[in-house]
This record gives sequence, structure tokens and C-alpha cells, in this order.
Amino acid sequence: MRLEFGSAAASREKRALLARLQRTSLPSAADVLRLHEQLVFMRAYPDDRATFVLVERMLRGFAKRRDLVTHRDALADSGIAGTPIRYRFF
Repeated sequence: MRLEFGSAAASREKRALLARLQRTSLPSAADVLRLHEQLVFMRAYPDDRATFVLVERMLRGFAKRRDLVTHRDALADSGIAGTPIRYRFF
């Protein structure tokens, strides 16, 4: 649905799904990474102000997600807030 724009009904459905994902613990590091990537995309291209606000809230709290903490080491060097970066910068 992230590439569907223009419909108020689709926007409401997106927000409902995002709210559900906000409360759901994802089972794998790949799922957590995929959610983060989708949120970043949706922040750049929000349907409307309400979607933007929800996505911003989710991204601000992303480091505190239970599933992110669980998969923290597997997400190292992903650039997601709350995960370690082991790359030595010059």
C-alpha cells in the first residue's frame, strides 16, 4: 500500500496498519529492517499530515521497540537508531 496515493480511504487504512505495526513485535531482524525502511519512505512521501505525524512518532520511538532491542546485534551497521555501528570511520 505504500505506493498508493490520493485516496482518503487508503490513507486511513495505511494509518490503521501502521498503528497495528506500532504495537506488534516483529519476529525477525529482516522484518524490523523492512518496517524501518518503509517508515523512512513514508516519511519522505506521506499521504497527508496525519500519516506524516504517525510515521514521525514511530521513527522517534523506533530505538525503544522491543523487537529492535531483541535483534539489535543482527541489525548492527544498519544505521537504525538504537543499533551499534561497528564501522571505523576514517
